[in-house]
Amino acid sequence: CYVSSGDQRSNQHPSLTSMHTLFLREHNRIARSLRNLNRDWDGERIYQETRRILAAIMQMITYNEFLPLVIGPERMEWFDLNVQRTGYTQYDDTVQATLANEFSAAAFRFGHSMINSFFPQVSRGSNAAGDRLRDIFQFPFGLHRGELEGLISGTTQSPGQKFDRYMVRDVTNHLYQQRGNASGLDLASLNINRGRDHGVPGYTTLVEFCGGPQIRSWRQLDGLFQRGLRPLFQRLYEDVRDIDLFSGGMAERPNQGAVIGPTFTCIIGVQFYHLKYGDRFFFEHGGQAGSFTPAQLREIKKITLGKLICQNSNIDRIQARVMLYNSNRNPVVNCNDLPEMDLRAWSR
Repeated sequence: CYVSSGDQRSNQHPSLTSMHTLFLREHNRIARSLRNLNRDWDGERIYQETRRILAAIMQMITYNEFLPLVIGPERMEWFDLNVQRTGYTQYDDTVQATLANEFSAAAFRFGHSMINSFFPQVSRGSNAAGDRLRDIFQFPFGLHRGELEGLISGTTQSPGQKFDRYMVRDVTNHLYQQRGNASGLDLASLNINRGRDHGVPGYTTLVEFCGGPQIRSWRQLDGLFQRGLRPLFQRLYEDVRDIDLFSGGMAERPNQGAVIGPTFTCIIGVQFYHLKYGDRFFFEHGGQAGSFTPAQLREIKKITLGKLICQNSNIDRIQARVMLYNSNRNPVVNCNDLPEMDLRAWSR
């Protein structure tokens, strides 16, 4: 393994490996700072506090940058998932923080349709090189040759594919293709079969669970699906109630201001509600033994993925919201202009 993350999947492709590398570097950067600020702390205390801060950073990025783009601002408000400007949230011991099968085996796989087939290497604002995804599965060794910055720059400057029922051939015909071979696995097929193996209820069951209509006829899908897809599903499935959750969710029209449609939005929103309020260690919760102080919480809320990239690479310019394409409303800025978390809030 190039990166020893405890999970060999961190090496599935270089873009994923680069994220593990950045968070590993951020862990070590925080640990060094805490050691300098608290000379009386032993290695175990430094490690545990660093671990706690890094978990909070990941939660902050997820709930403040990623999730609002996926489910949209209206559903963020509906599920009470927005990061608060000030104050604490409260842990709810009646909420279970476990993962729903419908989430892990279907809904959260929506991003597979947004994968690009080409990963450019961008150096100083110009496309220098790049790789087809099919050629770099389990082959992240370019990072050892200093390609981290070029890969991250290329990824942040390239728009993703549109969310829809389509996936690039690199993951439907060439997934995990071994170097020198002509074909690989099919990710769409794996997703559908995983749902069946896990006993995930069908699409129409989840539509009804999420407050939608009780679907009994094919024509009812016209109100949910992207234009022209209902006849295709009618040819592939014997009964409307046979539609797999993954297939049906991928065919829905996205909600206003969101990437995904209503059923996946419901499943993902419910799941992240449980992950927030059912976790007594969630970074915003107060009144817990592991709660952050108000000063520490203010510093954590300054963090962005863009700043994390800047602090752990040689990149010196990046857009403030790296999950959005750079534009007039999201311009590329100097890294020094992005807010920085002040670890002196952890000085004892």
